[in-house]
Amino acid sequence: MSKISIDRDWKYIKGDVGGNLVQSLAKGRTGNGITRDVNYDDSKWETVDLPHDYVIDGTPVPSRNRGEDLSAIPAMETMDSMLTVNGSLERCVSWYRKRLYISKESLGKRIFVLFDGIFRNSTVFINGFNLGNHLSGYTPFLLDLTDFLLYGEDNILAVRVDPVLPEGWWYEGGGIYRHVWLIEVPQIYSLPEETFIRTEIDTECKTACLNIETAIHNSTDSDEEISAAYIIKSPDGTISAT
Repeated sequence: MSKISIDRDWKYIKGDVGGNLVQSLAKGRTGNGITRDVNYDDSKWETVDLPHDYVIDGTPVPSRNRGEDLSAIPAMETMDSMLTVNGSLERCVSWYRKRLYISKESLGKRIFVLFDGIFRNSTVFINGFNLGNHLSGYTPFLLDLTDFLLYGEDNILAVRVDPVLPEGWWYEGGGIYRHVWLIEVPQIYSLPEETFIRTEIDTECKTACLNIETAIHNSTDSDEEISAAYIIKSPDGTISAT
């Protein structure tokens, strides 16, 4: 498995320049150049490295009546109070674009993009295909790019971010504010995020039992028999068990 950072050289623009692309729930390809066209003119977009919070760069405003009253929701008063707890900084929809060159040597592998965190309500596209929506601003998520990639060419990864509605009562910001990774694995694979370890400790005998479970995925067209091996190391690096 390879895992590389793709934090550098993203294009960013403030505003919902992509229109209503997120309305499609099917993984059909859009006709919008922002999400699919390598030659789309994004020269006026800002070039940013991740992590990136675009709300913090705004100008504080003392009050803004948006015509919404959230007093019926416990602990939420008005849109004005929501603005105040966010540092009097307004949140708005914005877009990101990233060119991804995928070599021909990667053909036949499974390729994923891992977002460590986007605040919030993000929709992700690859080459115009809607990969899906992730509402939470605080949890990582993994998307499979494999079936939509062009090999030996540049690909366009596009992200729409909508942080307008909050999740908490503190400053939360907005944007791709954590790292992003490109992960490449064989057709039969496991992911680090899918290994689970549960420890049972016997305090009287001073022993511990490790229960380890790993999810194994098979993307081939045939059944395969495989085995998983675990190596347990002590704090000084020596092998304690296999």
